[in-house]
Amino acid sequence: MGSGHTPSRSNPEWWTDCRIPWITTGEVSQVRDDRREVISETRERISELGLANSAAELHPKGTVVLCRTASAGYSGVMGHDMATSQDYVTWTCGPRLDPFYLLWCLRAMRQDLLGRLAMGSTHKTIYVPDLQMLRVPLPELGEQREIVKRIREANTRIDSLVDAINQQLALLAERRQALITAAVTGQMDVTTARRVTP
Repeated sequence: MGSGHTPSRSNPEWWTDCRIPWITTGEVSQVRDDRREVISETRERISELGLANSAAELHPKGTVVLCRTASAGYSGVMGHDMATSQDYVTWTCGPRLDPFYLLWCLRAMRQDLLGRLAMGSTHKTIYVPDLQMLRVPLPELGEQREIVKRIREANTRIDSLVDAINQQLALLAERRQALITAAVTGQMDVTTARRVTP
């Protein structure tokens, strides 16, 4: 388990030649709807010099990240070796723990994490000592991967239904607007329109 840091911005030389992907709260938008598991691109990067002169760490590909501040509770898996800001806690999984299994455990616990552990009225924060106390069930690796496979299959079905409903809602809103426009511009005779009672 680890965390991240922000190199001091009062040292401009630490913010030149920035090539290391750096996960900040801006990346929460990528995983907010739980459809994406992997974070591959970041809006910001830090430099080797900034990394060396701060408490930031370079975490290996496959590290699981959980935002613990402003957008607390959202999680993903690093698609490359990356660093994070102090807004994140990280887990680098050993040979007995599949990172995607841990990811879905954290996502399943989100409401509980926010309800029991998040502090603050304006911006919720989950503190590291509380996260260090988390426990997850640890079936054997093959079973973990089977669980992840089933979650993905179920989510694919649900997501396609949600997309179809959203498409229908957008079409209905478009037709409603067209009807209003036709009525207002006189393209439709509203005096002869009948009220249909349900």
